[in-house]
Amino acid sequence: MSVSFAYDTTLSMSQYLSDIDKAQKFYESTNDRRGIGNAFIKRAIVLFEAGQTQDVFEQLTKVKPYLSDLDTLRLLTYYRAHAIMLTETGKEPKVAESDMRRAIKLGLERYDVYRAAVDMGNLAELYIRQGRYADAKKTLLTMEPYTKGKPAGFQVQRYYCIGLVCLHDGQRDSAYANFTRCYNGAQTWKVPSLEISAVKEMASIDSARGEYRAFAMHYPRYIELRDKVMGRQTVEQINLMKARQSMQQLEMRHKEQERVSNLLLILAVVVTLSLCVLAWQLVRRNKQNQQIARLTREQIENKMHTQSLEKELLELKLKNDKSRIETMQREKASISVQLAAMENSGSEEGKQVRNYARLLENLDPTFAQELERRCPTISKAEIRMASLIRIGMNASEMAQVLHISSSSLYTLRYRLRKRLNLKQDQSLESYITGVNIIQK
Repeated sequence: MSVSFAYDTTLSMSQYLSDIDKAQKFYESTNDRRGIGNAFIKRAIVLFEAGQTQDVFEQLTKVKPYLSDLDTLRLLTYYRAHAIMLTETGKEPKVAESDMRRAIKLGLERYDVYRAAVDMGNLAELYIRQGRYADAKKTLLTMEPYTKGKPAGFQVQRYYCIGLVCLHDGQRDSAYANFTRCYNGAQTWKVPSLEISAVKEMASIDSARGEYRAFAMHYPRYIELRDKVMGRQTVEQINLMKARQSMQQLEMRHKEQERVSNLLLILAVVVTLSLCVLAWQLVRRNKQNQQIARLTREQIENKMHTQSLEKELLELKLKNDKSRIETMQREKASISVQLAAMENSGSEEGKQVRNYARLLENLDPTFAQELERRCPTISKAEIRMASLIRIGMNASEMAQVLHISSSSLYTLRYRLRKRLNLKQDQSLESYITGVNIIQK
């Protein structure tokens, strides 16, 4: 979820907690209830960043007696933090929903569109985690007017939630596009929690779609970001442990040596465990990288083999087409010579048509038989026209050979298409050429 509150990162966590403790003591000395409540909230936020869940709940519980004294911004921060903690731990979902709605309402009352939009995104993610996708979609629609035309920082939480909804609905491509937008926006606006979640979902989709190159890029990035956050939290936890130990040493000097020994032992155990975990992760990552490399190599080899087969197929097709074109050109030249001979002979029209029909039958006796087999009702005139089309004659040449007008030729062509049951988008020339190819 998008937390959207953070402490001053120029200070270490222990220094920040120390400053909060000093401020709280001052507020308690002056009976400043608003200041005391604000100190509890800030301490909860710092502990949340360190992953100290139980301590966060403890601090937020201490805020409750001071809620009536807090200003709108502090109330908004409290309700958001409480809702997020309940959601992250899976506790009291109804209370989490109610608190998040209060945070949204307070944000709108303050005209703080950014915080309201972020909390709407958090509410949508809360619904998604509960499996209430219909409510999540409604919340995202409500959120849209507040984020439309805004910078990417307003959009990252919305993109992530839309991605989860699309993934649930089986719209994998839309989900991937929204996770990509979320990832890019989270990088720009420094939202590590959403950056990690988005790149994790991208890697998962890459794996499901078999896109191993993208997976090989996104999964290591997810591991890197996750380890970075976990490492930072581990360091902060160690720093907190050191700070608390130091305070206890100041209060209980007589147990100083014993507590120092315990601290060293704890640190040794933590470091040993950290090294073991790190070594295990390195071994695991190495195995994964080897597997990715093997799969990538196999994919490249398969692609090269496919390209080789496609090249051979293309060469065979070109050779086939070249042979067919040469054959048709020879047939057309032969037809033209014999037609010229018939015209010079001064034969009558009917005799020329019969001579031409016999000429076509001699050139390809199986063509007419194949047409009659496919369409038993086809007429002799339609077969002659099909034969002329087959050898590549144009409309004027066909009209001259068949001794008919252009309109009659158009009618004959229409009847031939109808006889062959051709659709409007089918080419008559391609169909007739295909008959010739099948016969060969």
